[in-house]
Amino acid sequence: PPPPPTPGGGGGSPPDFDMERRLLAVYEELYRCQYEDTKAWVLEGLYEVLQSCGEEVGPAWPLVLAMLKGVAQDEEEKHVRVALDCVQLIRTDCSALPVDCLQLLLTTIGAFGFQRCDLNISLTAITLLWNIADFFGRERRALLSAFSEVDFHPSPRKSLGEEEGGAGAGEDGVEAPHPQVHNVDQLWLVLYHQLRVLSVDPRIEVRHSALRSLFTALETHGTVLEPASWQQVVHELLLPVLDDVRESASLAHSDEPVSKALGVGSGGEKSAVAGKEMMLIHHSRNTLAKQWHATWDTAFQGVTRMFQTFFPIITALATAQEAWDALMSHMEAVVLTGSHKVAAAAMGAVRDLVAMHIHALPRPFWHAIWAAAERAVCKATGEAGFDAKAVREVLRVLREVQVLAQPEGGAAEGGGGAAENAACALDDAAV
Repeated sequence: PPPPPTPGGGGGSPPDFDMERRLLAVYEELYRCQYEDTKAWVLEGLYEVLQSCGEEVGPAWPLVLAMLKGVAQDEEEKHVRVALDCVQLIRTDCSALPVDCLQLLLTTIGAFGFQRCDLNISLTAITLLWNIADFFGRERRALLSAFSEVDFHPSPRKSLGEEEGGAGAGEDGVEAPHPQVHNVDQLWLVLYHQLRVLSVDPRIEVRHSALRSLFTALETHGTVLEPASWQQVVHELLLPVLDDVRESASLAHSDEPVSKALGVGSGGEKSAVAGKEMMLIHHSRNTLAKQWHATWDTAFQGVTRMFQTFFPIITALATAQEAWDALMSHMEAVVLTGSHKVAAAAMGAVRDLVAMHIHALPRPFWHAIWAAAERAVCKATGEAGFDAKAVREVLRVLREVQVLAQPEGGAAEGGGGAAENAACALDDAAV
């Protein structure tokens, strides 16, 4: 009898017959079963395939990455661990991936960061994102060349939320659909967006690691971004990070001590959980509210450092004044609702920013500084039981800034009177 026809017709395999995709689709189908041992064998088999012939996966990369991403979102710990091993294997040779799969790799790693079954997996995912940032910086020319060779259909520029999606972009950590990126800048924005989402994770270790990685990656590689991309970085990445952290800090009213289980213990009276030995946490971070205020401190100092490092780029944007006003508004909020330690750190960061660019600050920027500081001091001193330490810190920094501004021939003129009146009000209240 004649041989059965091949897919697509004809006597041989058609040119669009993807054997790799058809073979690996079997792994995906098997993983959907209800048996845990079968799922484990599928993932171990996939790891063996990637280890032995990962360079031959070719057109099946989207299928493999989507499958691994689904494993992370299922949050079954033993399966997530093996899937992470697969992702780490892929990350060791990102150059083997087609350029149009790098976006999916980033969002897949983001999903591993967002899972809650194991803290160390989330921290490892953040490290992987930082490693990929280093890869992007090192292989920029190759990426530019690869993007120029891919036939993309351009789409209008969209906001980060619409464009990148990412872990946690939708309900229950499931991302919303998003279009394919079309250039290296958009790929960078996808990476930064994953870190931004993780920067408000409920776990303090995860969000602090994400914040540090975000600011370090941006500080190291931010100069390669185009002005249009910087518009998105400022208004859809940096300032929203402050918005999100500020909101989370304001909701964290709990003064109940937080504790972490180290392992199985005697379950005595000192254990917060029966049968567990509990870790002692320093008094500066032993409540949920204190932990979120520490995150607020880290976020504000990091964003201010980005303004300081990329001041010429940011001030050249059409929305520079809007961005500066927003930053000063956050400074005001830190003074009014943050602890005095957070307020002191925030004011110190603003002072360093002003000192670095004392001769380049436009007059409207000066006005924004004085207006925000004056509002903060007046509102704080107008309330009973206000935090005198925070107000004193604001006034101290204002005086330092005034001294720095003196050579400018009164560039800072106009805010001093308000600050002095606030200082008098503070002295009267102290008496």
